[in-house]
Amino acid sequence: MRTQIRRMIVEDIPMLQQVAKTTWNTTYEGIIPLHIQETFLQRNYSETDLKNRMERSVVFVADVGGEVKGFANFSRSKNKREEAELGAIYILPELQSQGIGGQLLHAGIENLSGIKFLTVVVEKENIIGIRFYKSKGFVALNEFEEQLDGHTLKLEKMILAI
Repeated sequence: MRTQIRRMIVEDIPMLQQVAKTTWNTTYEGIIPLHIQETFLQRNYSETDLKNRMERSVVFVADVGGEVKGFANFSRSKNKREEAELGAIYILPELQSQGIGGQLLHAGIENLSGIKFLTVVVEKENIIGIRFYKSKGFVALNEFEEQLDGHTLKLEKMILAI
């Protein structure tokens, strides 16, 4: 089936929540404890939060046969006009490595015309994510740690020159 990349609409919220849950649980198994994942997902992917994201950032979905199978969330930097952040990009595991992530990334970059840099923060143990970003030209900028509900995340900030 053909993948259509389009802007998120309110009706996509339940499917987007399912994509987030499935990909988080698969990606972070053995990296982030399940109970912390669930708390994060409830807090950051609630209907209210997703409606707010639609208003304050750009969210593209990968629509395959009328169902959301992936999404990406982009926002302009508040301090640097020529920089934007990729806040999230998730594709259902069974559809990864089929070009959907690249299509979502391209849509975001095209929509944020005038940016010269795109940054992303990725968990260092997320090998699939790091491999994807490197394949798209992102390079490591710095490493740091952050707490997520008492769990220490080892993070890497990466940057792509547009």
